[in-house]
Amino acid sequence: MKTFLTTLTLFMLSVTVFAKWVDGYITLNDGSRLNGRINVPYVNMESRAILVKGMDLSHFYYSVRFATKETGKQFYYPEDIKGFGFNNNGAMFHFVSENVHYKSIVRAERERSQFLQVLYKGDLILLSRLVPFYHEIHGMEGWCGVNHINSYDYYLSNAEKGLTRLEVNKSNGSIKDILALYGVHDTFLQSQPDNINRFDVFSLLIEYEQWKKNTDESVILEI
Repeated sequence: MKTFLTTLTLFMLSVTVFAKWVDGYITLNDGSRLNGRINVPYVNMESRAILVKGMDLSHFYYSVRFATKETGKQFYYPEDIKGFGFNNNGAMFHFVSENVHYKSIVRAERERSQFLQVLYKGDLILLSRLVPFYHEIHGMEGWCGVNHINSYDYYLSNAEKGLTRLEVNKSNGSIKDILALYGVHDTFLQSQPDNINRFDVFSLLIEYEQWKKNTDESVILEI
């Protein structure tokens, strides 16, 4: 892991010219918040392609470069801070540090700290992380000989239950079972299909917040 982070840091430094600084913050491990500037790259971490439009979030699952007048420009990793956020083109992005479990034959690599992006925050928090898959091209070597496909894992979190990956398995059951475990009301869940997809959870949580609001208003009117 340390070797990977060192390589990542060197690469990030080499592509600084293909980046911009935007307003942002970091949250330190003691809970205090520092406002400053965050470096937003627009070079893809896997392909090293320059993104003409938008930005590349792939860097932010592993590190963030943050600057203030007092501290200068520094890289921060998931072990260093609780999280960070920034504003880019009118949209806010928030990341938090979490211990993520991996499938590995190496015991020390089964749990790693990583930044996860906060997609939704209410009674429950929905988070995601990038999962790149690499495929070697037969007969070719180096970066040009590898294709990569990006996918995403999704997680639910709250103060009581902690972090759970949204995946269907024997331990967790269905996505619907995980939502029930995290306290989503049974009456609401009964109106939802049994085969809820992890990609549908974002819109479902928004719908659930509106459902709770309408339910509370109905109780008040009946009284």
